[in-house]
Amino acid sequence: SLPMKVLLSLIFSLIFINSVLASARYTVEAGNGYATLRNAPGEYVIGNSLNQWIIDVTNTDSNPWYYGFLYGTLNICGWMLNNNLQNDNQAGNNYCSSAGTQFPLNSFASWYNSQPSNDGAPTTTTCQTNGYANVNPMGAISPSDFVRTYPSGYGLLWRYVTLDNNWVLIRDPNVGDGDGNWIFISRGCLPDMLPYAVTA
Repeated sequence: SLPMKVLLSLIFSLIFINSVLASARYTVEAGNGYATLRNAPGEYVIGNSLNQWIIDVTNTDSNPWYYGFLYGTLNICGWMLNNNLQNDNQAGNNYCSSAGTQFPLNSFASWYNSQPSNDGAPTTTTCQTNGYANVNPMGAISPSDFVRTYPSGYGLLWRYVTLDNNWVLIRDPNVGDGDGNWIFISRGCLPDMLPYAVTA
């Protein structure tokens, strides 16, 4: 009958909509302890996940980059390589767009290095400073998840300065991927003039 066909059509529509909107929960299992979170697939690091943190994935269209909401000390949306993730086989929360938002550079950075490569530009620390896995550059900026201390005179590669001009994302060339090589240090312990610096 017509009413039954309408009812079945509505049921199948609801099932389809739910499958599109549903997120999947994953646990971060990075081989060396840290998995970077990016503003877009393969782009700027906006934070790091530690092992056993949870991410609710809402978009997998840019495989191997998955997009979702990372818990832990960050609690923000971003992109992560799927080889750092273990499927928990359960539904997650839909805190992030199912389309997969790519955040513009000026939403988390005031300055960045303009070198034509997806890396940092060389600089050297001018004082002893702590390095942190996270400062939450798109939120209430504050350091968390201490990684290591750098002495004065240590060579690093700087990538961008946070919006409050207090923190700099750096890559430590002496540390391997997944070991906390992309982390944040104090802007006050780098030279006043950073190489290739342009406004975001």
